Amino acid sequence: MYPRAPRLLWWLPTGAVGLFCIVPFVALAARAIGPDWPARALGTPALRQVWWFTTWQAAASTALALAVALPVTWALARHRVPGGRALTAWLTVPFFLPSVVVGAAFLALLPRTMHGTAPAILLAHAWCNLAVVVRIVGPRWASLDPRLGEAAATLGARPVAVARTVTAPLLAPAVASAAAVVFVLCFTSYGVVRVLGGASRMTVESEIVLRAVLLDDLPAAVSLAAMQFAVVGAAVLWWTARGTRATTRPVVRTSQHGARGDRTAATAAVVATAWLVVALPLAAIALRSVRIDGRLSLAGWRAIGGAADAVWASLANAALAAPLATAMGLAAAACASYGSRRWRGVEAVALAPVAISSVTIGLGIVVAWSSRPFDFRSAPWIVPVAHAVVALPIVVRTLVPVMRAIPSRLAEAAATLGAAPWRSWRTVHLPLLARPLAAAAALSVAVSIGEFGATSILGRRSGETLPVLIQRSLSRPGDIVQARAWALATLLVAVGAAAVAVADGRRR
Repeated sequence: MYPRAPRLLWWLPTGAVGLFCIVPFVALAARAIGPDWPARALGTPALRQVWWFTTWQAAASTALALAVALPVTWALARHRVPGGRALTAWLTVPFFLPSVVVGAAFLALLPRTMHGTAPAILLAHAWCNLAVVVRIVGPRWASLDPRLGEAAATLGARPVAVARTVTAPLLAPAVASAAAVVFVLCFTSYGVVRVLGGASRMTVESEIVLRAVLLDDLPAAVSLAAMQFAVVGAAVLWWTARGTRATTRPVVRTSQHGARGDRTAATAAVVATAWLVVALPLAAIALRSVRIDGRLSLAGWRAIGGAADAVWASLANAALAAPLATAMGLAAAACASYGSRRWRGVEAVALAPVAISSVTIGLGIVVAWSSRPFDFRSAPWIVPVAHAVVALPIVVRTLVPVMRAIPSRLAEAAATLGAAPWRSWRTVHLPLLARPLAAAAALSVAVSIGEFGATSILGRRSGETLPVLIQRSLSRPGDIVQARAWALATLLVAVGAAAVAVADGRRR
């Protein structure tokens, strides 16, 4: 449709990702590789304990998320659920909340005896990743032909046997993909562990920040970050290969997509539980924001004025990060949608930040761009640029499916009427992309305002953002200070919910 677009736009996403993601990671790897690299990353019993806890909590969180989300996915995919789209959006809200707010939610919900424990971390990780399972497994489950199970039942198979021998093998690729994503997110989690675990529960991410920021032990932090990327990359490749092998199994497809069963008591119970599971932690935050010393009070909300600097810093970062991420994502999506197959590599580059945690991105920028003449670390724009790079994969995945679905004959018809390519795109494609672009911008705002990992390393005290202020306030004594932190967390919940509402509204 627009063959010149990739040649004009490829440099924007690849340049940003290359400068602030790939080059920093290469700099990290160059600093880490050496004869004493394994010793710096695994040389002490304390570090080995950190690796062990990081691995098993990620695996346990993944199993818990699957156990909770799969029944909800079954209800939404196989039954007529009133408000099913609203429930899917509701389940997505925790995923787009700042990790600090997720930790604060369970800090408010759980009793004090569970603070600083592994079960609290597992519950928080499973809660915020429910949407990953629902959105990856749900479409696959909804597309399965119900006649497959009915045929097995007529041959005498019980429901459990049908699920084990028919449904499970067909869902295996989607479940493996969802499990891979959840495992990586939990393995590289920082804000949740920082708030709920404290000093007693350290993961690799929190150990990297501790050594890079507080202990000034940059070699050890770099070694940990490089080894973490190797572990995450190996996990993703293994799960991807498993999913690819599983997709070679024959699948009977059907066009009767809407042939789903009626509601049952089990379906209603699962749906009601899903609404409640998401609502309880969010309600706990709002309640804690208006309770001081066991009584209702708005003192925490009135004290928000003292956090004006953090509010303005977060808004300023989002005001720069959201347009930048949207522009880069649009350029990458144009290369993937309008160009030949060789231009789809631009999309792969734009998705690269998914494989690297935000903490590692921040640490890499410190290592690669902290010396003259490229002393970017002290530049006021480095934090929003890092936020834009972190948000870029979400923007790309929001825009690419829509752009590929626009029929090429629309642009061809405009061209036959004499419209130049730019005018054709502006009058034909841009109106169709208005809502997806608004959704991408809204999600970028939510990601920027809630970003905590890279900000913890790159941010300055004078430019403290809301997540950093919330985490610091929750660890300090004082009822008013903590009530203000709960009030700010409630505001970030509203921002995340609004972003999901805008993104979900693009489908209407």
